[in-house]
Amino acid sequence: MIEHRAAGKLLVALTVSRIALIPVIAISFLASPAVTTAALLVFMFADLFDGIVARDQGDDGPRRRALDTSVDRVAIDAGLVAATIAGAMPFLLLIGFLARDLYCAGICALMLAERRVAIKSDLLYRGLSCGFAAWALAAPFLSAGGRSAAAAALLFAALLLAVDLTRSVRTVRSAPASVENLVLDAASVRRGHVGWRTGSEGRQSGDRSFGLRPVRAPA
Repeated sequence: MIEHRAAGKLLVALTVSRIALIPVIAISFLASPAVTTAALLVFMFADLFDGIVARDQGDDGPRRRALDTSVDRVAIDAGLVAATIAGAMPFLLLIGFLARDLYCAGICALMLAERRVAIKSDLLYRGLSCGFAAWALAAPFLSAGGRSAAAAALLFAALLLAVDLTRSVRTVRSAPASVENLVLDAASVRRGHVGWRTGSEGRQSGDRSFGLRPVRAPA
């Protein structure tokens, strides 16, 4: 038990440690593309590594998932603020991104509080994160119009995924009361079939599934 708690604290520390890279990414944006690239690569590999360690330790539960997502969003939003200050992104697009992220954080926090459930990113959500990284790396080499157009395309994709997340959260919140303390796969929730793992804080003790009918958004 003590060893497991120590491993859990180490995972939290590993996840939170990525915050140290955020100022480096923000300050180096446009000014030093090489530093931005190196910091982003370290951030992404650290993100992958702590996820692998968490799954290997059987401690990839809802709280760790929520913390991991929060660190990712803080990093992305800090980069967007830095881009706006540097003149690489229109202010209105920044407001759109921040409003979207605050909304998504709010509904996910509500789901976590009610059900202790976190939704695991699938290829669509990971693709959006990679899109932000690609935009940050390409920004120094694009024209002002090209940067704005690419950022607008990312905002459009982010808003579409916010609609998808809203439907997924409604599906989870309307599920049977037994659906709690879980990490759910985004693709499975989207299809209405929730693959889940049982146990305290999502520790793996078996694979089960049950059908859910997606909740339709009100017309």
